[in-house]
Amino acid sequence: LDVGAAAPVFTLPATGGGTVALADVVKANKYTVLYFYNQDFSSGCSIEAERFNQALGDFKAKGAEVVGVSMDPMDKHEEFCSAKDLKFKLLSDNDGKVSEAYGADLKIPILGKFSDRQTFLIDSSGVVKGHWL
Repeated sequence: LDVGAAAPVFTLPATGGGTVALADVVKANKYTVLYFYNQDFSSGCSIEAERFNQALGDFKAKGAEVVGVSMDPMDKHEEFCSAKDLKFKLLSDNDGKVSEAYGADLKIPILGKFSDRQTFLIDSSGVVKGHWL
């Protein structure tokens, strides 16, 4: 997904109950930081989540909402949020369709399908302003 493209919209189950629609998050904030990651509790993904959590005040001061997405089931997301004391939503892309729409899907023979570690900065009109691998 290239910078300047429209961010694919979606609605996914979220930690804390209910669902999150990207369109709603985008409209409510100056920016949305949408990050995809491989797996709850893996070492690299744990560090990434902790760093987003530590910088959350800085993101909010700039009008940005952080949202994490992986293919892990919701119960694992809830456990991860609790263990890491995360203050932002994690969304469960169980079937991988959202990850695929963003080009952030990863297929590993024998191990299966995962979200690939990628981060997107989306503005309030739903346009991708930044993309980091």
